[in-house]
Amino acid sequence: STIEARCYPASLGAGVFVGGGLGNCRSKLSQDRAMWLFDPQARRWQVIPGLKLKRDDAISLIAAHQPSGRLAYVVKHADGTSTIAAADTGAGDLDIGRNVEAGAVVTQLSFADAGKKLFIGSSGNVVEWDLASDTVRALQGGALVPSFFASDGRNLLFSGLMQDGVARTDL
Repeated sequence: STIEARCYPASLGAGVFVGGGLGNCRSKLSQDRAMWLFDPQARRWQVIPGLKLKRDDAISLIAAHQPSGRLAYVVKHADGTSTIAAADTGAGDLDIGRNVEAGAVVTQLSFADAGKKLFIGSSGNVVEWDLASDTVRALQGGALVPSFFASDGRNLLFSGLMQDGVARTDL
């Protein structure tokens, strides 16, 4: 079967998905910039209340963490700046955001440590955002365009497109 398309879909597990409205990645086709949750029982997308964007804002990346129900997303603003937001679709105990350095392009988001930390790759930098304390620390190593993260809780592997090696840093 098929379902309606959404931008940057990510899985929350058990058939539940989150995605941005088509106005986020196909602005010529739609003005829908909402954040949506796919309900597998109802077999349809439902708007996530409380995650509304301003008219000229657009989601440019989404990451989800199973089973915590946490999601992170990048919002590009009309003035060229961006914000990374983290929210909890389950318990609702997380709703924070951070501004992105002007001109930086966020290319990767990945949760770790049971959804308590978020790795962010942007414009050659990799940082760890501790969501519980709302602190950020830069990690050693770099990737021009960070394209993947893999963590076991003690180490982080990451690399960028067309790089010959994979960076490894202790957490």
